[in-house]
Amino acid sequence: MFNFIKLPFTEKKEKIVRPFLCDQIKQFGFCEGPCLERHTLCKILDKECLNIPHYCFISIQLTKVLSAQRFYGRISKYSTMEDPINDKNWINIDDSFDKIKEELKNVGSTPGTKIPHKNPMIGEMVMIETENCELFRAVVLDTFYNWFTFKVKVNLIDYGYVKEIVSNNVFILPNHLKQYCPVTVEIILSSIIPVEGKNWKTTTTNTVCSLLEPVILEGLECICKVELILGITLWIDTMIVKNCIKCSHFTCSLYKKKSPLLLPRELIDHNLASKTNSKLIDKIKYLNKDVHVWKEEKPLVVVRKSDNLISLFSCEGPKVDENDTVKIQWAHLSKNILYDVLVNYIEDPAHILISNLQFNDRVNALQKDIDEAINNKSVEYLTNATVGTICLAMSHADENKYNRSIIKQINNETAEVLYLDYGDFYSLDVKHLLTIPSKLISKLPFQVIECKLSGFNDILDGDILNHFNDNFMEITSSPICLKVLSSFGDAKFTGGNCYEVVLFNKDINVNVKMAEQYNVYVDNNQIKKISKLNYESVYEDDKKELDGEIKLLESLLKMSIEKKEQQIMSNSNNISENNIIVDKKQNIKSKKHVKIENKYCIDCNVTPVIPQCFWHQDNTYVFIKLNILSVKNYNISHTMENITISIETNSVFYCLTVQLYAYIVENSVTCHVDFDGIRIKAEKNLKIKYQWPRIMKCSKRHKYMIYNIEHINEHMNWNLMLRMLNKYKMLALDQPLHSVNNYCSDYNDSDGSDTEQNMIYED
Repeated sequence: MFNFIKLPFTEKKEKIVRPFLCDQIKQFGFCEGPCLERHTLCKILDKECLNIPHYCFISIQLTKVLSAQRFYGRISKYSTMEDPINDKNWINIDDSFDKIKEELKNVGSTPGTKIPHKNPMIGEMVMIETENCELFRAVVLDTFYNWFTFKVKVNLIDYGYVKEIVSNNVFILPNHLKQYCPVTVEIILSSIIPVEGKNWKTTTTNTVCSLLEPVILEGLECICKVELILGITLWIDTMIVKNCIKCSHFTCSLYKKKSPLLLPRELIDHNLASKTNSKLIDKIKYLNKDVHVWKEEKPLVVVRKSDNLISLFSCEGPKVDENDTVKIQWAHLSKNILYDVLVNYIEDPAHILISNLQFNDRVNALQKDIDEAINNKSVEYLTNATVGTICLAMSHADENKYNRSIIKQINNETAEVLYLDYGDFYSLDVKHLLTIPSKLISKLPFQVIECKLSGFNDILDGDILNHFNDNFMEITSSPICLKVLSSFGDAKFTGGNCYEVVLFNKDINVNVKMAEQYNVYVDNNQIKKISKLNYESVYEDDKKELDGEIKLLESLLKMSIEKKEQQIMSNSNNISENNIIVDKKQNIKSKKHVKIENKYCIDCNVTPVIPQCFWHQDNTYVFIKLNILSVKNYNISHTMENITISIETNSVFYCLTVQLYAYIVENSVTCHVDFDGIRIKAEKNLKIKYQWPRIMKCSKRHKYMIYNIEHINEHMNWNLMLRMLNKYKMLALDQPLHSVNNYCSDYNDSDGSDTEQNMIYED
């Protein structure tokens, strides 16, 4: 009958591990005694949630002293400069303390919003009510069962206090209040250890409390040097207490002899602590194990082989799990290919932002998806804006439009963003930033590409740089051709590669033109090489190929029309078959006079590739299986973009090329032959989800085209088939055909997903 009374005192043999990192681990790096706290690091609880850099100076206001090296405080601003004395070097942090207090008051004054929490769990974020009927945000640290009461030990995360309250005063915290980061952070001095023993003496802690009590009471500013950040815990090397501006302030008189107050020097001088060489930081980093010790492990799920493999001939791409982390992709350029680009921004000759005009249609389609997501209210306001966050920012050209952006800098309530598809920088209010759905990140790689103008080594400065930028933007105000000479991975503004390029059109070479005006800042040898490059041959070759294709097409159409007319005449006038044969021979002769070299393979598009092939990928590797039996001999070779394998069996010889549409690590391809086929394994160069590949029977170029009768490609294109299709579409829709006077390469690579339409896919 009274078993419920015995329940709180029932001893449990199993060890309970709480989600909080052990205090002994935080302060000393080890814990010897039996402890229920966590002794390893975890991605979930120790992830970054503070809007400050990893290594910087911070300005804080202390709120509580826990021990000689452990405190609570609020961060007001930070600085990344080596000398933080100058006020201009400090960046203010948006303090949400007053906003949280106002929200809690609204919750308390609104009937029906305070919902009692019947079963608070350790580590859960709750709302508590004190004796003064004030509401606070808190985290449950522990629970205590008495004979007739149930108490909860909580940490007031916005004040840094620990309090025990009755469970009746614990309420469910509204979801919108859980989004705010804790205002108060935990601060630990990592550069000292106790002189005697392994813990701090009470007298030492009392001494530190007496030193810092005036600082807490008067709200003086403390400057700390940050060494490590985990969650809301900071490890600092030093702490300096700045004097008050008022010379008559009673607190200032305490530190006149030793101004300013400096920790840990104050403790070391009085022989209360010993200095250490940041061994604590090394111990904390050594604990970095991705182990969720307080969560139950999920049972192993066996996945059938057929569910995990996708045929290379399937019309559907690989299924992407919505819970997977979406990794961003950047547009790229290839060598020996000409691109039509638009220059968007220039900082100096070594940092230029451009966009590839080939994918304008897909950028416009993406913009429609963004507008639809905003209209459907599937996005929210960005509440925690940090540097490096991908979001949707209001367009500077149209307040009703939002574009994909990355936050480059935050100053108070103003954020400087880079539009990732247009290459523009813009400063706007933080309230104009929205969250971005993951599907809008993965649908199309970020189209901005960073380039370096080849031939310019020295960086210009001052008025010369401004004059250079103005002239450069004037010359490149219209679309221009680009050729890549080399690439490297040290991009300043983007996460992709930086490309050394040459910009030109039929009338001017931009690199040479700018070098003539600013010859003091150029590499003359490189400029000579660039000026000798003959780009006109590219146009001439493509014109010859196009003319040959047009002649061939016209002869074929003419032959087909004449053939039909002759058949009609033969039916009506009974013309002899000999005359028809003669006409056929004449048409065949006219066809032979047209010489055309096909750069693209058509055999692989007509007949299917045998044998059947499957592929699979994880975060690191790509796996390919070829169902080929009775293998006698094989030879495999690869580049960064494709894998070629020659296979000899008892009856058939195969030569197959797998086009990956992505990059793999060189010398990472392995091949294994077993009883049911050949298995190929390759390491990914980019740890992202790749598109599903295509397999061909030769190493020639291949083209794939998706036909849409309602779409007319107005973008200039020299491809014969697209031009003919557009012509007939224009006639069907009764629209004038736009003239094509400029060059656009047929050999541009695809940077997007495999769901687009009206594009040429090149293998």
